[in-house]
Amino acid sequence: MTQPNTPQPAPNDSGTTTPSPRAFAQGTGIVLQTVGVILFLSTCCVCTSAGLWDPAVMPGTIDFSANDTDGPTRLADLRSDPGKVGLMLTVVSMTVGGLALAVFGLGLQSDKPRASCGATVTVIVLVIVLIAAGVALWRGESSITVRVWHAVLTAITALLVPFVLTSLKQVSMHPPPSELDVLPPDFDVDAFKEHHRR
Repeated sequence: MTQPNTPQPAPNDSGTTTPSPRAFAQGTGIVLQTVGVILFLSTCCVCTSAGLWDPAVMPGTIDFSANDTDGPTRLADLRSDPGKVGLMLTVVSMTVGGLALAVFGLGLQSDKPRASCGATVTVIVLVIVLIAAGVALWRGESSITVRVWHAVLTAITALLVPFVLTSLKQVSMHPPPSELDVLPPDFDVDAFKEHHRR
């Protein structure tokens, strides 16, 4: 007597889930979000409290008598003091770059196709700008606090380079599906909303 063929369980019915081929890239996205927010907030805090540790920017030392026609003179002052240029580059790059890292990190975590390229370009540009800012800070006049803060930021950003390069390689080998966020043509939005109201 032959036994009826029993259906074999599908490979995904065993209770084990296969890991995503872009798991490292998604983890890197979480790291980029965290680091980006920390860089942005630390820059805001350092700029806000600059008067406490840098006598050069103490309130009351700024000359408000200069009018708008002194633009060339101010540019000449920047050229003569590379430390101010380095501080400006550090603040601007960390403010804009921190937000960019958080955005691209969210894209990596959400499997957005172009997020890995954006994160890689952002980190490499930040490292180059921070190196240039560091040269300016050490050539010009700047406090030791600014130099140490800049060194920490440069080290943190440089540590992100292998993460984003590995993520870019992983996403290139296993690209996310392009129709990830596309709803099927027969999707009933009203029924979906009604179902979730219950």
